[in-house]
Amino acid sequence: MARMLPVLQRSEMSSTTDHGTTVRRPTRPDAAAGDAIDEVPGDPTGGDGVRYEFTSAQAIRGNVSRTIAKWQEAGWELDSQRQGALRTELTFRRVKPKGPWQQLLAFIATHWAGFGRLRPRTQQLLLAVLGGLVVLTVVVGMVVANQASGGTNGSAAPATEPAAVPSDVPVEVPSQAALGSEPVGATYAYQGPQYEIVAIDEDLGPAELDQIWVYTSRFDYSTDEYKDQVRMIFEDVAHTRSTANLIVQVVTDREVAEMEAFSTIEDFYAEHGDRYVLDVVLPKEELHWVAWYTGGYDSDAGRASESADAFEIVWRPAATPEFETWKPSLQP
Repeated sequence: MARMLPVLQRSEMSSTTDHGTTVRRPTRPDAAAGDAIDEVPGDPTGGDGVRYEFTSAQAIRGNVSRTIAKWQEAGWELDSQRQGALRTELTFRRVKPKGPWQQLLAFIATHWAGFGRLRPRTQQLLLAVLGGLVVLTVVVGMVVANQASGGTNGSAAPATEPAAVPSDVPVEVPSQAALGSEPVGATYAYQGPQYEIVAIDEDLGPAELDQIWVYTSRFDYSTDEYKDQVRMIFEDVAHTRSTANLIVQVVTDREVAEMEAFSTIEDFYAEHGDRYVLDVVLPKEELHWVAWYTGGYDSDAGRASESADAFEIVWRPAATPEFETWKPSLQP
């Protein structure tokens, strides 16, 4: 069975390097694959009529490929990059979602040739049906949003009070033996090492997975016993969030998480600066980045998946990675 390579590793292997800068793809169609690109984003409309939205990020020297991999995992495509003396500015893009009317117009434009050959009465009927579907979509969205906010008046239906039980009617309580050997209300109990959640990155990538950054005490890597402790952390986070479809990063240095997490990286760079990240934090990742669990994402296909290969642990991702297909249990 082929192992699922993490996005970080695959990005580094498939990239080309030019004077220390990782180049993923040229922006211009006539540019060579190894050319370093020094451009700002082009027209937001692609040649096929697809509209894009853009965002930018910065990476210090030696961390470009990892930054690219993180944004690709979040569903963005590298559009261009500009290299500086110490920092590289990266620009990413992704397809801009279409509204209901835009979808209708795109459908008509795509099928206009066939639409023009229809009879006028049939054309009117088809337009009426499509317009009705769009209106229905908008109405359903408004209703769902209204229900989610608790209704227009914010009032809730009064709760039905339970019927009173006469005091002279005996109530029989089932014995523990009749309920089975397990105690009533038995729940899951965590017995692993103490840990703290440092950061949460929400809805990453095509699978829209939440990424949880966990800080805990250092482990002894001389044996594989530490892996059992880390699996308990993964399983506890999955229990807490009631799903195995998520990303969990375990580190033993808080700064590694704060520098890598999407939700904290900007503030961390602003506070500490590029040189501190380059000289202090990055060298610590080999020892302190313990494991990386991803569940519910097929990185080869680039989409959400429930197959066994879509649940995996990468041990020591910044050192010599080891891969294990594994899925946490949500049973008590």
